[in-house]
Amino acid sequence: KKSSIMSFFKSLTSPCEVDIQIKESTEVKQEKNVHIKEPKEKSGEEEKIEILPVYTNTETIEGTITLTPLKQFSYKAIKVALIGELNEYYEGKQTLEFVNSSNTLAGVGKMTDVTTFEFSFKNIVKKYESYRGNNFDIRYSIRVTICRSLLNMNEDKEFWVRKVVHHPQIEDKGMSIKVGLPNIVLLKMTYFKMIHDCYKGFIEGCLRFEFVNVRIDRAVITLKRREISKNPDYPFSHDEVLFQYEIIDGTPYAEEEIPLRIYFDAIPSWKLMPTEETIEDCYGVTYHVHLALWDIKKTRYFKQRELKLIRELP
Repeated sequence: KKSSIMSFFKSLTSPCEVDIQIKESTEVKQEKNVHIKEPKEKSGEEEKIEILPVYTNTETIEGTITLTPLKQFSYKAIKVALIGELNEYYEGKQTLEFVNSSNTLAGVGKMTDVTTFEFSFKNIVKKYESYRGNNFDIRYSIRVTICRSLLNMNEDKEFWVRKVVHHPQIEDKGMSIKVGLPNIVLLKMTYFKMIHDCYKGFIEGCLRFEFVNVRIDRAVITLKRREISKNPDYPFSHDEVLFQYEIIDGTPYAEEEIPLRIYFDAIPSWKLMPTEETIEDCYGVTYHVHLALWDIKKTRYFKQRELKLIRELP
């Protein structure tokens, strides 16, 4: 009796098996799949690895949907939608849809046999890159909805979007800044560029010690990703270290110049989205290079500068 009751409810919620297949990207030439680590607090399990197909923000998303009925069932409609969501995690999970483009595949009917539908979403604006953060995510998916009298059935298949742009036609002269204390230590940091393509390349610069009157213990350079909340009810700024290494160990001599270089391919690609100052008027994502040095008395000197990341058309 218990088994029959469970079967009854299963037939209400899952009248068929749904297989969503998205055609491979024609614009992404490298890394056609991205491997993402989902932390326990989001997945509800031990750390989970997801493998998602990658597409650009400009290309058509198309594929097929195959429905395999567990038994004959009736439906009011079968729909497919391209969904873009901003998921927030600061008070449980809250979802804001910024894209919802829907097509009807079938009207009222009955299904007895395996049925396949094709779908295509062309010229749908996908204005943000997919993102997995500490406080919010940006996710895209294809959602199939089987509309029924008692209870609708939804099935989602997520995919990863990369936002590609043309390089801005502006002169990038880089930046030089000085940091230190008078008569103690003075150094000059130079970054050769301030706009970087996170598809390839690296952050490059140099560190020049112009005056050293203290024994230096070590110096560390760090690339940080910063999440900023623009919500007045829940303001925060959260930094995550993406890459860090020690550039000196011991006291440099005056006028010594040390090269600085951070390669983007040393960072998991899913952790790098282009700089976004405003995401749905709720959040922002920026990147900062942070330099810190300590003398032998553990006195700390530091300076950081914001860099802009873009993803150029390959």
